[in-house]
Amino acid sequence: MTQQAVDALVEEQALALTLVEDLTEDEWAAASGCEGWSVQDLVCHLACGMQLVVDPGSLPSPADGVGAEAAMDQAVIERRSWSPDEVLGAYRQWSEQGRTALAALQDPGLADTPLSLGPGYNVIQWATDPGHGAWLVLLILLIRVAAVMATYGGGGVGGLIIPLVVIGALTGRVASGAFGVSDTDLLVVVGMAAFLGAGYRTPLTALMFVAETTGRPGFVVPAMVATAASQLVVGDSSVSVYQRAGRLGHLERRFELPISAVMSTDVRTVPPDATIEEFLSVHLVGQRRRSVPVVDDANRYLGLAVLDEVVAVRREAWATTDIRTIARTSAPRGRTTWLVRDAVGAMERADTDVLAIVDGDDRFVGVVTTDDVLRLDEILERTGLS
Repeated sequence: MTQQAVDALVEEQALALTLVEDLTEDEWAAASGCEGWSVQDLVCHLACGMQLVVDPGSLPSPADGVGAEAAMDQAVIERRSWSPDEVLGAYRQWSEQGRTALAALQDPGLADTPLSLGPGYNVIQWATDPGHGAWLVLLILLIRVAAVMATYGGGGVGGLIIPLVVIGALTGRVASGAFGVSDTDLLVVVGMAAFLGAGYRTPLTALMFVAETTGRPGFVVPAMVATAASQLVVGDSSVSVYQRAGRLGHLERRFELPISAVMSTDVRTVPPDATIEEFLSVHLVGQRRRSVPVVDDANRYLGLAVLDEVVAVRREAWATTDIRTIARTSAPRGRTTWLVRDAVGAMERADTDVLAIVDGDDRFVGVVTTDDVLRLDEILERTGLS
């Protein structure tokens, strides 16, 4: 991003704040030009975009297999319980931090040397120059890591083989300076092999890469040791969401999907001060539901109102007894970061057919039911995820 682009971004954010600061609650809730999104959803989307610039790991990742747009939709859905003031505050905070981070990249020391962008071949050549100090190489390493995380977290298209090789080379160069190793090429190559082998869990590929690119047999054994150590560190992890330790069956593949694949967000809830009589007439008779989430005015999940608990209350007390008195506060609750496997396990252990899903602040997001899980193939076909 050029300085001209940073200046344009500052003007754009100032204009956006001017437009939304004086909106009424009805205007915040009004439909935007984006189908299915309110004005508040749109501002929340802008805030999440700048949050990705500053802290890519803080939001849902498209690495879950749902795509960049679906991952961003999930972030907006999780924040729909926020008030307009909370959304506006988040936009102010992340916009300021985001443009500060982008502006810092325009400093002469960084802007004049294109080492943070591009495939990175020139970075490796630059890093092996003994005239560049280890601290400067470390700075470039941190910038490259942040750039890769931001691109990958934002749904950028492209492989990770070259980024892993470059990060490994920079790490090896930093280690050479830190330990006073005169032959910087050795640790640079070892770092490349370790990161490449660990990233995709392909140790033999990493060793062949070292052997073919260097033509120096003395580098193969150190690379082998580094690659083996990296495999022990990463375990079963891989940068590829499609890589599996073993062959999965049809059911296992479905269980590895994100919980959003079976979660329903448009569900009726019952307030804690509603009476048992209201619960029966509205939800049991009107909605034909035996289990309903109990949610307060702040959209916080309090428990599950279940028909089986009503029998413990005398019939004549139904009109005066609050639903909070019979709600199952110990009912399990799922998280938006769960997989379908986690939700099924939680429902099975609790012997329930409804699982409430909450965000990190225990705010209600939606529910997963056993019917949703059983209809998973139909849902996947309808949403295009199968």
